[in-house]
Amino acid sequence: MERQSRQAGEPGPRGPAHRRRDAACETGQERCGLDVRRCPGEGLSDAPCGPGGCLMTRCVSFALLSAAFLSAQEFRATLSGRVKDPSGLPVAGAKVRAVNTDTRLSHQGATQTAGDYVIPFLPPGPYRFEVEAEGFKKFVREGIVLRVDDRITLDVDLQVGALSESVTVKADAPLLETTTGSAGEVISGEALVDMPLNGRNPLYLVGLAPGVTPTARGTPAFFLRTTSNSSSSSLSIAGSPVGFNEVLLDGVPTTGGNNVVTYIPSTDSTQEFKVQTNAFDAELGRFAGGAINASTKSGSNQLRGSAFNFLRNSALSARDFFAAEVPQFSYNQFGASFGGPVWLPGLYQGRNRTFFFANYEGSREGVARSTVATVPTPLQRSGDFSRTYTRLPSGDYAAITIYDPATTRQEGSIYRRDPFPGNQVPQSRFDPVATKLLNLYPLPNAPADAFTNVNNFRLAFKDPVLDNGYIIKIDHRLSSRHQMFGRVSWRHFYVGRQGEFKSVVSGDAEDRYSPGVALDDTVTLSPSAILNFRYGFARLKSDIRADSLGYDVTQFGFPEYTRHIFVVQAIPAVSISGYTSLSSKNKQNKTAHDTHTVKASLSKHRGRHMLRTGFEGRLLRGYGNSVGADAAGSYSFNANFTRGPNAQVSSLTAGSALASFLLGLGASGSAAMNDSIANQCPYYGLYIQNDIRAASRLSINLGLRNEWEGANTERFNRYNRGFAYQTPNPLDAQARANYAASPIPELPVEQFRAMGGLLFAGRDGQPRGLTNLDRLNLAPRIGAAYSLAKKTVLRGGWGIFYGPTTSLATTSVGFGISTAWVATRDNGLRVVNPLSDPFPDGLLKAPGADGGLLTFVGQGISFVDVNRKLLYLHQFQISLQREAPGRILVEAAYSGSRSRDLPQSREINPTPEPFRAEARQVFVATGRNILNDSVPNPFYGLITSGSLSGRTTTRGQLLKPFPHYTSINRRNSNIGSAGYNSLQIKVSKRLSHGLTLLAGYTNGKLIRKMSILNATQPEPSKELAEWDVPQRLTFSASYDLPFARRRRFIGGWKLNALYTANSGIPLSVSGAESLGRSAKLPASQRTLDRWFDTSTFRQRETLELVATSRLPDVRSHGRNNFDLSALKTFTLHEKLKAQFRAEAFNAFNRTEFDTPGSSLGANFGVVRSQNNFARQVQLALKLLW
Repeated sequence: MERQSRQAGEPGPRGPAHRRRDAACETGQERCGLDVRRCPGEGLSDAPCGPGGCLMTRCVSFALLSAAFLSAQEFRATLSGRVKDPSGLPVAGAKVRAVNTDTRLSHQGATQTAGDYVIPFLPPGPYRFEVEAEGFKKFVREGIVLRVDDRITLDVDLQVGALSESVTVKADAPLLETTTGSAGEVISGEALVDMPLNGRNPLYLVGLAPGVTPTARGTPAFFLRTTSNSSSSSLSIAGSPVGFNEVLLDGVPTTGGNNVVTYIPSTDSTQEFKVQTNAFDAELGRFAGGAINASTKSGSNQLRGSAFNFLRNSALSARDFFAAEVPQFSYNQFGASFGGPVWLPGLYQGRNRTFFFANYEGSREGVARSTVATVPTPLQRSGDFSRTYTRLPSGDYAAITIYDPATTRQEGSIYRRDPFPGNQVPQSRFDPVATKLLNLYPLPNAPADAFTNVNNFRLAFKDPVLDNGYIIKIDHRLSSRHQMFGRVSWRHFYVGRQGEFKSVVSGDAEDRYSPGVALDDTVTLSPSAILNFRYGFARLKSDIRADSLGYDVTQFGFPEYTRHIFVVQAIPAVSISGYTSLSSKNKQNKTAHDTHTVKASLSKHRGRHMLRTGFEGRLLRGYGNSVGADAAGSYSFNANFTRGPNAQVSSLTAGSALASFLLGLGASGSAAMNDSIANQCPYYGLYIQNDIRAASRLSINLGLRNEWEGANTERFNRYNRGFAYQTPNPLDAQARANYAASPIPELPVEQFRAMGGLLFAGRDGQPRGLTNLDRLNLAPRIGAAYSLAKKTVLRGGWGIFYGPTTSLATTSVGFGISTAWVATRDNGLRVVNPLSDPFPDGLLKAPGADGGLLTFVGQGISFVDVNRKLLYLHQFQISLQREAPGRILVEAAYSGSRSRDLPQSREINPTPEPFRAEARQVFVATGRNILNDSVPNPFYGLITSGSLSGRTTTRGQLLKPFPHYTSINRRNSNIGSAGYNSLQIKVSKRLSHGLTLLAGYTNGKLIRKMSILNATQPEPSKELAEWDVPQRLTFSASYDLPFARRRRFIGGWKLNALYTANSGIPLSVSGAESLGRSAKLPASQRTLDRWFDTSTFRQRETLELVATSRLPDVRSHGRNNFDLSALKTFTLHEKLKAQFRAEAFNAFNRTEFDTPGSSLGANFGVVRSQNNFARQVQLALKLLW
């Protein structure tokens, strides 16, 4: 017998009123051209159907639908299910309502013909669910707690009776996920507040989700502040490339144009977040890995708040494994939050309607720093080198003789010098600039080697770090059908880095700003249709500047012209071989990355289908102005000018870089003039999603998305736009004629060409965009969930995901230039320009686009591949969920991905391999590298600067595909790929009997084809990814005390534990080749001085191709870390509580050793540092009301 639906309050057939409505709908259908017939509870408007209201609403709604709205990236929850009568027939037209018990805001819906209902856009929180239908008792379910992006199924069996009667059930939301094939993990707000988080960054807990691999190393991996923007973004999710994930805050992106999270909320302002590791939903886009969907707190009808103060210092901390003592540091984190209804006395009462939430968090930190430096001794400052020694390879010491460059003379083919009498440089010969710069060095203050005076200066101090973060959120209900919220966030971070000498000469400072805005407007068009609009803004702005910025260089004796030619005025960078450098930091670096986001979505419930469609637009902007360390001049000194007696031969016992400096005789240097850049990139995403309840046990998710990311454009076209491979360079004809006069045997005259040059955006017919457009990027998504039994669900899915472009470009060849300090042209024989007059001819001007194909000929160049596409990956997963007694959920899953078109840079101007192979044979036989042979330079006179400006060049240079460039780096070519497979197991327990836990285990393997070991290889090498972690185990748990019957013992305590264990990362070597044996040592033989078997390697020889890079079976030290906390809560007043807490990070003080030395030499295979913190204890006091 065919099953029929039962209309609530109408047991009989459809009457005349319904027939009249159908007729009106049909009229509207004819005028609109659509099948939009409307049954009660299914329409888009409460207005009567007819030529007026119904038609207008439907046509507008269809226009919105056909525009294919948003990548909604929804953080709110959805309730859905089916309402049936006692006989099992569906009940149509029943009213369903979800009421937030904190705010009393109601969200309503209605069942459709098949008895199905959907209530979307439910903010996370506690709810009461109600169902009403004529002829049935009212159904009430209390105690439901909805979390971020929850999709909960609640089926209801109504009982016959009067509506005035009710059936009340108290139960939390179901654990099983029966409506979606997507995978993820919700981190609750309680876990965020209670867990021992080093830095109190909510994103620290992202790593609890199986399939997530944090890739940050060193201090940032363990001390994750809310200002750790880059480290918080360093995640690989389900085998994804690092940095290609999405972070959403209140449904809008909080990632900038550089794909780094801009604003991180405090734990006290975060409601909760969900790590979506496999999101087979077309709503989500512009990421190629996973999405982190966070929700900030909102106010409620009750005034609630907290104030806190966390404190730790060196007194309760352990010593680093390699340190002699505990470094002095301090860390103080404090703040408050407050929320409730908006109340303006005598003006406005916002209970049940308008709510606010505000949070402030600040920190003051003294970061422990220690420095070991080598500075000139008092004798050396006076020019006396009579007690200056060097250490010979034998271990013995020998005196250094200083030779006078003024005595340089030619004797036959040799240039000779005489030593300074008494090994003393007369002060009358001191360069006036060097004399003043020398005073910037502090005097020695520490015992050192009595002969070499190495490491004779030590300091221990604390660098100041300040952070202030704010967030304000307003939620407002205009009506039962119209709700909106707005959030404003802002953070300022400051760090002062005092440098090696704790002075203006070595220090710099950074200010970082992170403003953000989110606006959301949700309109219920009918019980089955909801429209949502959003706007978001996120910015990450950084200003780094040297402490010496603004110093007038003429005060050091530089000529007056230096006041005007440099980009900035600051203490110049001075590098003296064998001594610690002066002022070597970037003088100024300003960057900003903005994201503007606009979204709109329409959700429509129709029968068994939940249809969603949407549009998302983003405008990503970037600004960069990095002047560099040499913006005020950089000057390097070696011993060449003071070596002897043969002035052309270096010796450990002859010459001193410091003596050369005192004389003002340098080796090299430069002064940079870098242009700023301001660019932007648009992004558009369109999608349609259909979630189908195909049967009582089966849910299917079908989606399709298209993504278009436009080309980067620069405000003033300060961009290179690829390379003109087939176009002759303007110097080609003359260079060919010159070559024909003196060819080399390996290259026939007719094959020698100077083809190509840089192209520029907006010039010579080139588009303004950095790359060609990539408009069509279809991303189908499929998911399914099938209930095998009452407490067992089989889930899975597959989808294609497109990642964003790697970053907005911040530099471009031709728009910045560096002028070399020509101190000598013959390697220290004769002085050209002394330190006191370094740039007599001024500085070069950047050619910009005016140079055309001649821009930077004779030098190394780079450009972005104009055919760059969006990288993408196939992601797939199948899992089995089982609910066990005690509210325990167990899930086992296979998860994998295949990444394609990964961006990689490569050198496209190497000497071809056949010539290298021939040169290799000659070298093996004779020890001579014929590629370095000097040959006539066909570009002499055509190229006026750089290594190709001389009369001769090398044989290898002329054999390159583009001989008029020393190197050409093509960036972001889509030549990489990767594959990931994993077994993931998760056990979670929601709060019951005082216990909450979450445990995850991942056993996976990530292989990539990305590395270009040799420039001539046709495609990347296949090897383990640098962040491949085969095994990872995480565990978090909270336990409420007291215990025992009636909880009489140890009242008010709560214990929390956070545990992480994982394998190490695969190690790489450089400059070494394997002898064909495994370098892995048994655990019993592995030591810090011999982490792997170094005897299995040899020195890579000249011209030998690289064959060994990442070792397949040797890994760094793994992680085994416990963080613990204990909380004690006291009741001070009926509504006021105090909480004392103690937290221990790395509670058992386990050392995670850093990676060993990877280059052949004394430190090859030797571990010299610790990757994690030694144990630190933090104490805190909180007030809760």
